Amino acid sequence: MIINYLTLANGDCIPMASNVKLIFEVHNIDNASPATVSRCGMIFMSSTILPWRPIFQAWMNKPIKTIGIYIFEILEKHFDELFKLLITKCLPKMKVNECNYIKQIIDLLDGLLNKEIKYTKIFLERLTIFALMWSMGSLLELNDRAKLEQYFIGQSDINIPKNIPQGDSIFDYLVNDNGQWEHWSTRVESWEYPTDEKIDFASILVPNIGNVRILSKQEKAVLLIGEPGTAKTVIITSYLKHYDSEQHLTRIINFSSITTSSLIQKTIENFVDKRVANIFSPLYGRKMTIFIDDINTFTPT
Repeated sequence: MIINYLTLANGDCIPMASNVKLIFEVHNIDNASPATVSRCGMIFMSSTILPWRPIFQAWMNKPIKTIGIYIFEILEKHFDELFKLLITKCLPKMKVNECNYIKQIIDLLDGLLNKEIKYTKIFLERLTIFALMWSMGSLLELNDRAKLEQYFIGQSDINIPKNIPQGDSIFDYLVNDNGQWEHWSTRVESWEYPTDEKIDFASILVPNIGNVRILSKQEKAVLLIGEPGTAKTVIITSYLKHYDSEQHLTRIINFSSITTSSLIQKTIENFVDKRVANIFSPLYGRKMTIFIDDINTFTPT
């Protein structure tokens, strides 16, 4: 029997019998040698082979089906045009594929829809527009968001906030429980400077519209993007303090240029308890949120 060897980057050699075949899924082949490329069959999978429609149609069976069909009709009219606008006239802070945008819409709709509510068409339309504008606009600067807003304003068949004050935009509105557009500022608690005690200025977080958006509870992974010094860490750490430690644990990991994959794994394993085999969970059935700071400084190894 012919024995082949798979040689890894760390020098390990894994013997493979002739009846063993391996399939690798990789982002690129930058680290592949010419010998690897010549001996392996290469198949390039373009992101265009998985458009947004099959992804959304797979999700449509989860909520009430009539709701999913109506939402699909709205996306059918506007998603392609908005995506074309994004890639031709806007400059997102991160380059993501079409499927990522529709996944963000689905995640937002999962958090917005309630099966116990009987939705009207106008209610569903507003929720869909809200999810659409935040999925498409979440990675854009204000000037590019204005281009998206102009698209929505130019569409006579969709319902967006009316009589928007000067200086505000459609991104300053949410859909309330009654299906009406509501300004984000109505959800912000007033804050006054305390005069009867000594203030720890480093711990002060003045509530504002942007903070309330971020502090909305979603049990999904969130990537917070921004320039240095824009209070990303302060916002998240302040939010984590509101969790009840008896029910929900919070931990913080600071990445740096010397952080390694093995160190990350060991750190996370120290936070949890091993149940069986490779199954880990927080102690006593609690939930856990891990905040990873300075993720951009880490280089995978």
